Amino acid sequence: MRDDKAVFEPLNKPIDALKKRLSAANQGPSVGSEYRANNRNAEKLGHLEAVREYLREHHPELASGQRGLTMTAEEVALLIDNTCQTVEGRAVKDRQYYLVKLLEEGVKTRNWQLPVPMPVQSVQMFSSFTTPDMGARLADYDRINDAFLASLEIAAPELPAEEAMERDAGELLYSLVFHSGVTARRWFNRLSEAIRQGAGSAGDYTWLELESTSLGGRPRPSTDTCRRVILAPITELLLRRWYLRWGSNWPEVNEVKGKASPDEELLTRFVGGLIEANRITLNRPLHVFAVAEANLVMVAPGFLVHYARTPDLGASLPLSNWMRLLTGGTVVQPAPQASQDERENEMVGSPALIVPEFPLIDQKPFFKRLMKRVRFLASEALTAQGARDPIGTDRQRRDVLATKAEVFKTLDKIAEEKGCSILVQLMCHYVRALLKTDESVSPALQQKIRNLQHLELLLPYATDIPNPESLDSDEWQSIYETVVSGFPGNGGALRQTLSEWHEFLHRYYGMPRIPMEEGSGYGVDAAILTPLEYHRAKSFLLARADDELAGIQLALLIMGFRCGLRRTECWARQYGDFHGLGDPTVNDPELLVRPTKIAGVKSDAAIRRLPLRLLLTGDELEWLTGFVNGRKLRRANDEARDALFEDPVSGTFRIQEKWAFDGLTALLRSVSGDENIRFHHLRHSFATLTLLRLLERKPFDLLPETWVRSNDVELMPAVHGSGNTVNAGVANAWRPLSQLAQWMGHSSERVTLKSYTHLLDLALRQYLLSDDRSYTIAQQQALLDKTSGALERFRHRAQLKDRVTPGIILAAVARIPAKGLMALPKISDKKKELPPVVNRVSEDVNPLLPYRVSCQVFIRTQAQLHEPLPVALEKTAAQLDLDLPIVQQWYERSALLMNSSTGMTGTPSPTRKLGIRLSFSLRPKSELGACAAEVF
Repeated sequence: MRDDKAVFEPLNKPIDALKKRLSAANQGPSVGSEYRANNRNAEKLGHLEAVREYLREHHPELASGQRGLTMTAEEVALLIDNTCQTVEGRAVKDRQYYLVKLLEEGVKTRNWQLPVPMPVQSVQMFSSFTTPDMGARLADYDRINDAFLASLEIAAPELPAEEAMERDAGELLYSLVFHSGVTARRWFNRLSEAIRQGAGSAGDYTWLELESTSLGGRPRPSTDTCRRVILAPITELLLRRWYLRWGSNWPEVNEVKGKASPDEELLTRFVGGLIEANRITLNRPLHVFAVAEANLVMVAPGFLVHYARTPDLGASLPLSNWMRLLTGGTVVQPAPQASQDERENEMVGSPALIVPEFPLIDQKPFFKRLMKRVRFLASEALTAQGARDPIGTDRQRRDVLATKAEVFKTLDKIAEEKGCSILVQLMCHYVRALLKTDESVSPALQQKIRNLQHLELLLPYATDIPNPESLDSDEWQSIYETVVSGFPGNGGALRQTLSEWHEFLHRYYGMPRIPMEEGSGYGVDAAILTPLEYHRAKSFLLARADDELAGIQLALLIMGFRCGLRRTECWARQYGDFHGLGDPTVNDPELLVRPTKIAGVKSDAAIRRLPLRLLLTGDELEWLTGFVNGRKLRRANDEARDALFEDPVSGTFRIQEKWAFDGLTALLRSVSGDENIRFHHLRHSFATLTLLRLLERKPFDLLPETWVRSNDVELMPAVHGSGNTVNAGVANAWRPLSQLAQWMGHSSERVTLKSYTHLLDLALRQYLLSDDRSYTIAQQQALLDKTSGALERFRHRAQLKDRVTPGIILAAVARIPAKGLMALPKISDKKKELPPVVNRVSEDVNPLLPYRVSCQVFIRTQAQLHEPLPVALEKTAAQLDLDLPIVQQWYERSALLMNSSTGMTGTPSPTRKLGIRLSFSLRPKSELGACAAEVF
């Protein structure tokens, strides 16, 4: 352990004061404002300790209070950026104020020579960029950019190869910052690696893929990339020239500790050379990124400026999803994935699980015993950390380790007890994994232990989880949303706890990650269904108008893709929620999202009104009106609180939620070729595409025409631009992000921007196109790296008539050479053949079908026929006129249940068997062999 006394005293003083305050507060129960204050102090303590650890590791001279330190204003600003840029809100204020007070004490007592910045007094969600400095910075931008354009008019100086490469690299980096909007240092410093990997190019777009590295340095696994830089035409031309001259090489510049990065040094040299050569007098000291931001403020909306300068906003689409969007094709799947056994072997350390007997007993006693032991451990750790006597501290530390060992034994005992469900076993293994991450049980871990109490809310779902893979990612998310919506007060700690719990399931048991929308810290599940794929799925369901299940799935598809509803919000809709639909006296029908008897809402902000005439196409609104009113006419009463998807005659959910969503998910995967897409991604699609609609100032300004219509088919609603917000009744038509956040049911615009909008890279590029210029013949020679004669022949072949040619036209005819292109995912132009029926459930669902499936398969695999299991399943599906995936699911379910002990004597009644069978929801397997291996 570190000796806190060996460092600069102001580094420890605020932390010790907070620890003392928390220790006193934990002596007794706290409620109300006192409880909130304690939580706030615990959160603040974590942030201060994070800054202290950063200083110890990266700036030991500051942490030790070395005398006579000297730092420039830029170095101080960089220090604050590095310590504060991984957080937001009050955390920024806490960290910045702590650092400012430390620097202030150093100036007073240690003779530090540095400018002390002003402490942050308040943190706005999206601050204004219109500052007194902005005008001066903008004038500097114009002078520097004019000097750059003038430099293209003259021949480049003859330089040694190494110096020429460095100059070209600086020029390319300059264009990436000034013309393509890369103003966040974190992404800027990844540009050179992206250039070495090669550029992507498809249609009218050329881009660079930046590494998917999270703020903590670990890979951000939920997306193939976190930021895509779609290049401005001038940048694309310079990148093309780079690959022609230097290939995938990049200059090696020695990095000096404590100074700017090598790429920043190359950029500063190039800009400094322009300033010196043209004798430019700047209005402010040179800050390249601030100068580039000044131009962004003038050409783009404020939230896009924040996107450009902030590392964690608007995660870009995975590369395969981006290619599907650009080309309209489907993903060509790679070789089959590893089998279940191979996957389990890769997940080293995954604790074994014991299948319990059914029916399950009450799980709360197991959970209470678990929590009692870990709470005792946390209290002992807190006592040990508050001790002042070194001998006593060492003794108490040994006691903590001994208690931890006892807790491990208790966890193993609980998990092995008869009647302990799979869910509680997973919780035991999760607590063990949590405790192994921190030997001393730090305050941060103590807070996590206190938050474990939230997991008790999952216990009612224990019977639905016979193994970790029983629920797919949409069903897990549906459970979490139901839990959060029923939680009183602020659910931030609950969401964080559920997010960390699910991350454990992902790491140890291979569950797909699920974004919790707030505070997850594990990146964003960035994926969308393209407009063309949506149209194919909609057409497939429309063609099956006589299938009741297909009609329900189409209504769910429309509400998800066009209205952005969550899964639970879709299924909980009532007839009364479709206000004015089909009423000739109502011009603007609305969809109301509000708590119902089936499910609540995540928060008060999730209660909202959605303008259907604005969000749906004309044919969709007509179909939805017929669907809702048709079901109304079949009811025996006219109760507005009846659920839309209940059977109109019996008033029960004859078609279960899982059947509807499983089949719809299978259809989405068929039309996209993406085996990981799920219903929740329709919500991402709505947010991503609707924001571009709201930003458009004229048709096809941001959304390409092929995304809006195809072969005279309307893929997107025709209305665009500020008319959307005016028609929706919003007073300020210049706040598209605010409007979208309301439609999404978010209390914060930042949540919408951070987690759900995945084409901000495209929007930023389109706004920067307003700065696109035309280039003279001399400038074209420099950009295309051609002699006068070669340029004339090139222009003739490309049929360029105007001597002064816009950059976008030059970039369209001068493409990136093959040696500069990255390997792109394989996308097939041939549309993937859809199955004849994705999942058919006839109007009269026979509850005995699963039983008949089991009997038929059993007969076919016995001695008389002795058919292999795959053959038996296929013939059974044909005999009963069922889809093979449904037969596989039902047979797997019955095999698992029949191999489980019920804990009862005698023969259970058929009704009891059927009830247990239908309560399970096993995930469909893509490989029949893997399915059979798991069952047996």
